[in-house]
Formats: sequence, C-alpha cells, structure tokens
Amino acid sequence: MQEENRLAVVVKESGLEATKAQAVLERFQGSFAVAAEWEAKAREIVVTDVSQTALMAQAKEGRLEMRRIRIAVEKTRKELKESALREGKAVDGLANVLKALIVPTEEYLHSQERYAEILHEKEIEEARLYLEKKKEEERLAEEARLEEERKAKAAAEAAERAKLEAEAEEARKEAAEERANAEKAEARTVAVKKALEEKARKEREAAAAKLDKAKRDAKRKETEAKERAAAEKKKADDSLRAVEEKNRAEQEKKDAEWAEAEDKAAEEKREQQAAMKRLEEKAAEMERKAALEEKSKITCPKCGHKFNKENS
Repeated sequence: MQEENRLAVVVKESGLEATKAQAVLERFQGSFAVAAEWEAKAREIVVTDVSQTALMAQAKEGRLEMRRIRIAVEKTRKELKESALREGKAVDGLANVLKALIVPTEEYLHSQERYAEILHEKEIEEARLYLEKKKEEERLAEEARLEEERKAKAAAEAAERAKLEAEAEEARKEAAEERANAEKAEARTVAVKKALEEKARKEREAAAAKLDKAKRDAKRKETEAKERAAAEKKKADDSLRAVEEKNRAEQEKKDAEWAEAEDKAAEEKREQQAAMKRLEEKAAEMERKAALEEKSKITCPKCGHKFNKENS
C-alpha cells in the first residue's frame, strides 16, 4: 500500500489533468503488483548448496519475470512520454519508482541463480592452492630423502675405510714378523702388501663409482619430480585461464549490451526533442497567421462588428 501511494504521489506532483493521471497510473499498476509480489518471493529464495537446483531454477524464473516487467515498464514509459512533456515527467517518476523496486530484486535473484557457478569458481581456486601445497610437500620430502641417503653413504664409506686400514695394519704386522725369519718371507710379505693395496684401490674405486651412480640416480629422480610438478601446475593454470577467459567474454558481452541500450535511449531522446521543436514551430506559425488575420479585419462604423476585407 505504501508503494502504491508513492506512485499516486508522483502522478499528483506531475500536474497532469485527473483523467490523464489516472490513465497513466493504471498503465503501471499491473507491473507494480507483479514486481512487488516477486520482491517478497525473492527474499525467501536463499541458495546455500549446489544441490538446491529447484531454488536456483526458481531464482532464474523470478529474474526472467523481473526482466520482462522491467522491459515492459520501459516500453510503456517510452509510449506514454510521446504524448506530452508533462505526461513524460509523470512516466519518468513512475518508471524510476518501479525500477528502484525491480533492479535490486533482479540482481539478487541473478546472484542466487549463479550460485553453482560462483561455487565452482571457488573450488577451482581451492584446487590451485592444494596443488601448490602438494608440490612444496613433495619437494621437502625429496630433500629429506636425499639427505638420508647422503648420511648413509658417508657412514658406509667411513666403515669401508676403517676396514681397509685394519687389514693394512694386519698385513704390516705379518710382514714384519716374516722379515725377521727370512728375506724370502719379507719378499712374500711385500707381494701380499701390494696385493692388499691393489685390492684397497679397487674397492675405493668401486665405492666411488657406486657413490657417483647414486648421485646420478638422485639427480634424475629430482628432475622427474620437478617435471611432474610442472605438468600438474600447467594443467591447473590452463583450467584457471579458461575460466578467466569465459568470465571476460561474458563481461564484454554485457558491456556491449549496455552501450547499445544507452545509444538507443540517446537516439530516442533526440527524436523526442525534434518532435517537440516541430510542435512549437507549428504553434508559433498558427499564432502568426491568427495575428495577421486579425489585422486584416475592418470595423463597421454602424454596428461595431469586425469583418474580413474579402467579405466586406
């Protein structure tokens, strides 16, 4: 009732004649009733989960209905404004009241309609953050594994060196004892020592080769892990870019539609101004002709009546 009073106040303040004012008011009251009904319904539509497809469909239905009413109101406004300037003032006031009611409700219903899309965009962002966290965890785990391997290899090499040194010491003792017995035994001891040294050299070379192979394997695994992480990041980035490109295209389409609507409104305004100017010029011409006609009349000296010169 309060909104209906607002419509009546706008019409009253426009200065329209009562009959015209009532006609204008009646043209908008039907749209207002439906818009007010959907405004109340819209507040009851609250989507909180992607499974609530029925509510999202209802929100879409309401948004389309509000859009239909908004377009109808705009069409009615344009039709009524063409009748006269004062009627245009009333129509603008009524349309603004209705649009102040319709537009917020339409935008709210649109947000409810897009609930699933908004949730999907949020899930994409969460997936991207999860992949980054997973990649960091894998990197730290690989570093820890390589450190454990390094420590184990260092301990093994130290044990091997201790073993070789013990064997060499034992050989030296045996050689010293054999040198005391005979030169032949000493020569044999020298040969044994050389054999042991050769063995120790070969074992050191084998240990070094084993260590080098382990380092190459670790480097290869690290490279493979980095390549897998890069591939996963590229996949997530491609998905994110696709979503951003889609949103950009939709925004460009909306901007183009708004620009077209504004251009159309400006063209209609220019046409109305030109029509008004023609009406004013026609009225001025009629007044000029009436003045000339009045000047051309003569007054009867007997009765005082005025006559056109042609009729006299």
